[in-house]
Formats: sequence, C-alpha cells, structure tokens
Amino acid sequence: WTNALSGTSPVQQTNLNLQTATGVTSSAPVSWPQAGGGGSIQGNDERPQDFEYRNGFGWTSQVVACNPGSGTVNCVRWAQINLSTFTVANAGVYGSNGDYRTFADLAVNACDGMAVGYTKGNSSIFPSIFVTGREAGDPAGTLQAETQLKAGEITYTAFDSAPRRWGDYTEMTIAPDGVTFWYLGEYSKITGNGSGRWGTYIGSFSFPSCTTGPTPTPGPTLTPSLTPAPTDTPSPTPAPDGLFCAAPFSIVDGGTATSSLTISDARSINDLNVLLDVAHTWVGDLTFTLTHQNTGTSVTFVDRPGVPASTYGCSGNDIDARLDDEAGTPVETACGAGTPTINGNFSPNNALSAFDGESVNGTWVLTVTDSVTPDGGAVNQWCVEATLGGAAPTDTPVPPTNTPIPPTNTPIPPTATATGVPPTATNTPIPPTATNTPVPGSDTIIYVSSTSNGNAGGVAFADEDIIAYNMTTGSWSLYFDGSDVGLAGGSGLDINAFHLLPDGSILMSVVTGGTLTGVGTIDDSDIVRFVPTSLGSNTAGSFEWYFDGSDVGLTTSSEDIDAIGISPAGNLLISTTGGVTANGASAADEDLLEFSGTVGSANTSGTFSVYFDGSDVGLSTSSSEDVTGVFVNASNNDIYLNTVGNFSVTGASGTAEDIFTCAPSSLGSSTACSFSFFWDGSASGFAGENMDGLYIENP
Repeated sequence: WTNALSGTSPVQQTNLNLQTATGVTSSAPVSWPQAGGGGSIQGNDERPQDFEYRNGFGWTSQVVACNPGSGTVNCVRWAQINLSTFTVANAGVYGSNGDYRTFADLAVNACDGMAVGYTKGNSSIFPSIFVTGREAGDPAGTLQAETQLKAGEITYTAFDSAPRRWGDYTEMTIAPDGVTFWYLGEYSKITGNGSGRWGTYIGSFSFPSCTTGPTPTPGPTLTPSLTPAPTDTPSPTPAPDGLFCAAPFSIVDGGTATSSLTISDARSINDLNVLLDVAHTWVGDLTFTLTHQNTGTSVTFVDRPGVPASTYGCSGNDIDARLDDEAGTPVETACGAGTPTINGNFSPNNALSAFDGESVNGTWVLTVTDSVTPDGGAVNQWCVEATLGGAAPTDTPVPPTNTPIPPTNTPIPPTATATGVPPTATNTPIPPTATNTPVPGSDTIIYVSSTSNGNAGGVAFADEDIIAYNMTTGSWSLYFDGSDVGLAGGSGLDINAFHLLPDGSILMSVVTGGTLTGVGTIDDSDIVRFVPTSLGSNTAGSFEWYFDGSDVGLTTSSEDIDAIGISPAGNLLISTTGGVTANGASAADEDLLEFSGTVGSANTSGTFSVYFDGSDVGLSTSSSEDVTGVFVNASNNDIYLNTVGNFSVTGASGTAEDIFTCAPSSLGSSTACSFSFFWDGSASGFAGENMDGLYIENP
C-alpha cells in the first residue's frame, strides 16, 4: 500500500518462493524434544512472525522444518526483499542436526545488520533463548554464530499433555538509536511450584561495528499553556551495550571450578556488571571470583553471602542476580525466603569498578569455590554486562563474544557467490557457523611436548617438559620444566598428554603413573592439574586432582590417556592408547571421547560419548594413526590433531612431529570433516621428535 489507511487494495503484490531462494526444502514445524523427560513441545506453524522495513528493503523470518542431514528439525528461515523490484535480495535457512528452534523474530539496525532471536531446545537442554544475526558485509545466505541469551532452567511441563503448547511472546526490536537490539523471548523457568513454566526474558546487545544510528528529524515546537513545577530529573544511566555470556558448567562439590569467556571487542569498560544464574542448595557455601586474564585484574564479587554474619552463610537455594556496584542492597546480606534466595540487583562484596578503563577484549575467567560438601550444583549461565566506550572494532559477531554454544553436527555452508541472491543448494541448510580453518595469526603460539629429550631452535628440553613455538618469529622457548616439580623423563611420571586452561593452570596425564606431591599415587588413566606460581626455567607450583579415570571405568592398560583437550561446550576430551569401553561409550585409539560430569577433584563421576570417530574420516586403527595430541578451536570447532606415527588422510599427510586439522561438518558417531596440513615440525626445528601433546594459542 502507499497508504494502508486509505484503501483496501495493495498497489503492488507478488508471490515469492523462499524454498527456491534458499535452495532448502521445508515444511511445517514438527514437535520437538527437551531435556528431562517432560514430553515433547508443539512446533506451532510456519507463519512469518514479523515484517521489518529498513532502507528500501523488507525483512521477515519464520520457523520451518528442514533436514540439515541427519533428520528433520525446526530451522529459522529469513529473507531480505527488495521492495523496488519485489525480488529476494538475500535469504537463508539456519539449522543444525538435533536442534529445534521456534518462535523466531528479527529486527534490522541502521547499518543494515540484522539480528534474530528464538527459543531453542533439544534432548540435552531445556528450552532456552538464543540470538544470532548478520552484518551487511557478511557472505550471502549466512548468519553468524548463535549465542545463548538465557538458559532454560527446568523441564517444561505446563499446559496440556505432550506435545505441550509453547509460546506467545517473541519480539526483536531496534532502539531509537538505530544501533541497540532488544529481544523479549521465552525460556523454561523454575517457578517454585515444582513445574516448569514459561519465563519471559529481555536482553539487549549490538554489533560493535555499528555505532551511529539515524539523525532524528526535529518535530514542531510545542508551547505549553501551563508551566509545571520543576522536578528533579536524575541523570540517565547509560544502558549496557555489551552482553557477553558463557556456557553452563558444573560446580565441583567441595572444590573449585572455572569457566572461561573470550571477548573480541577492543572498546574500553565504562561500567561492568556480572549476571549469575546458579542452581545450588545453601548458597552460603559459594565464592565467585572474576578474573580478566589479559590484565590480571581479579575481583571476588560474591564471598559466601551471610559469612561472617552467620557461621555457615545463607542457607537458601539458588541465585538469579545482577551484581552491580550501583545497586543499593549488598549481596552479603541477601538471603530471601523464596527460591532463588538471592534474586534481583545487588552490590558485590568487592567493587567491579576495578575493571573500569580496561579494554573488555580478551579472556575472562569465572572461578567458583564450593567450601562445604555434600551439595553440588551448576552455573546455568554467567554473563559480563558492560557499558563500553571508545572506538568499536569491525567484523565482530553478535552478540560480541567468542564463546558461542556451537550446534552439534553443523554442516559446512555453501560457498557464497558475488550476486545478491545466495546460490542454490541441494537440500543443504545454511548452518550457524562457518568451519573454515583460520590462517594462523601474528601471535599464534604452538605448545608441544616430546617423547624424548631434544633441542629445538637452540632450546634444550627433556621429555617431561613443554616448549613453545612462536609462529611469527620462529623462536622457541621453554614453557614448563617438569623436573623442577617432580616429573622425570624415562619414568612413569613423564608427560603423556597436556592441555592449558584459561586460568593458566595445566592439565596433565603421565606415561604409567607414580607418586606426586600433593595428590599421592596417580595412574596413567588419571589427569592432574598443575597450578603454577612460576613457569619457564624455574617452574614452581602445586599439583591437585582433576580426573580419576578408575572412577568412570578407565581400568585396563589400553585405556591409558594419551591426549587431552576441551570441547567447545567446556567438557573434557580424551583419547586413549588403545580401545576403550567406559560409562556409556566405546572407542578406538584414533577416536576422541567427550566426558560430561564432575571433575576437579579425586571424586569423578559422569558419562562418556563419542566426540570424534577417526575411522569415519580415514584414520586407521593401526598404531601409527593413534591420536596423541588434540586441540579444539572453540570459535569454529576445528580440531587440531597429532598422531603417534605417520598419518595419511585426504588432504593431509605427515609424521609424528606434524599437526593437521579437521574442519568438521558433523561429529559424534557419524564424523565427517575436511583435513588440511597445519604445521611442519621438521621445518620449524622439531625434526625427528614424536609429539605427545599439543596446545594452540590463537591471537
């Protein structure tokens, strides 16, 4: 219509086929599963949720059923329509195997960037709120990696029998500044009555590359007939323009657990708050510390609330709180009668203003200490909420975080063409994340250990050491001297696998076992954590238990751990020297197992699942292609691998001193990936060595 209020017939109309535009066959949404056995949830229908106009284009989104490759799921379909030609300018389908997205709604900023929010669920998570989007310069037909805005808390059981009705509220909108997105969506919420119901959650975020919105056109000047009495007008508080959230993780009962969050945004912090969503009985047991690794600044912002006011702290259950220096009520005195017992805005034990003025960029680590057993729990979600200043970088995903929760078995997207309409795919949905292996950056560091003593670039090392190679300068350095802290080459306490954690500590497994100060007797199926006070040629620190393999079924000689990594979901990854059958999974020595459960002490519990099946992608069960080193890049799911001997797969071949990568299009029991060669050990000064561990530090 030229004026929708003056007539009943549109000036121009046309039919647009979005199946043709995206190349993805679709149908009406299907009912979808959830964690906890509460029954399936209705898929609703495929009607568009909204239509947005911006700069001559119309935008719309809807939920459809599609097949990313391993069965029908619910996907988000979106389209940008040229309103002068009534043609599809850009469109795509966002889906991944095993994941169901529903009630999608989008908005567009002044820079032609689009964001879409929705509820997502699967058999492993409760209904949760996620957002994703694209900037104007992104490849045609693609969206950036999704980020969880609010985690579901409980199995949804309200309304009807299965499939249960879901929805009513979903809305993405853009603020008057033309820059800030606001989303209202629904998640499954604990309401205190034993059943899971809808909870509505509102969050805001922006693309840091879009900083300037439209210039308002002044309206007419109004002359009031009455002069009101003057009132005090408070100074406006800037709305946070950066919300960076991390994945859920378990609290170690009577121990310490950490979670890391990587932020790619160079702007400075004007104000910083922390959002906590915690499930734990007797919250007075808990201490929370936030550390900015890039600067070393660390703040304990919740310190056993109720202590020392009471002997044992607050006895209530659960936390759903924003820690804000400007809040009036101290968290130390918060202990309500309901659940969550700490619910609302509170000032922290120690001021978060210690971070003001720093760049928000880098790695942030949340450390949770549980001082009393026997009540474990979980951090359902934690977020850094920042008001930022300074110049914004370009090309940062929305929301600005490098710790998206990656979809499982994400297919590789089709190659974008130079035209405005995406290429036609053959029943291949546009996936949430690209999986191209990045070219090493200017500060990429490779950490390795060897099975024997040697010399790399003039740096002598023993087989119990870890050495570091700078890919820019080509220089080597000694990172960890094992002999300084009781490890010994040629003995059972020689390093057989390692992984560096964001807090600076090191996970290690050893060749056969022995006795370590601080932990006692360990086996080659165990993992210990080394907490350093110094590194390099004068290494010092202490060991502590991290993972007891015998607790979870690693008991035979073939089940010795010879590779350690961390999955993008934050779970432990291992490979073993031979075949393994333990707590829910069976694997060979070329495979990777993912462990979901409790780690961080000598009391380990949980289950295994196959993360990477090497035989599916050409790694043989022969001894030479046994995986002995692994690192997973959480930003794109790429897997960096090393083998005990020579390897040869499609796209890469090499020896035990080399590293190659798998860019996965699917994982688990049906692994598929594209291989490429990453690092030539011989050309870099590591010739003739057999690597027994690796870690990649990307810039």
